[in-house]
Amino acid sequence: MSIVLELRSIRSLLTVRQTATFMGTCMVTVRRYAASGKLVSVRMGNRLRFDPAVVAAFIESRVSGS
Repeated sequence: MSIVLELRSIRSLLTVRQTATFMGTCMVTVRRYAASGKLVSVRMGNRLRFDPAVVAAFIESRVSGS
């Protein structure tokens, strides 16, 4: 199963660590993308969470070069 398909099947928000794993990057990079607005996040208290569909779309846009 591709990463994008796997992400689209997840029904709960992802942590920074989970998002970094799916994206193949480090947690610092995920936080930077969120801080810059490149990757939409949800703040729950002092923690960031990510919608799996948004992460999948982000990955697809990076792969396609858009």
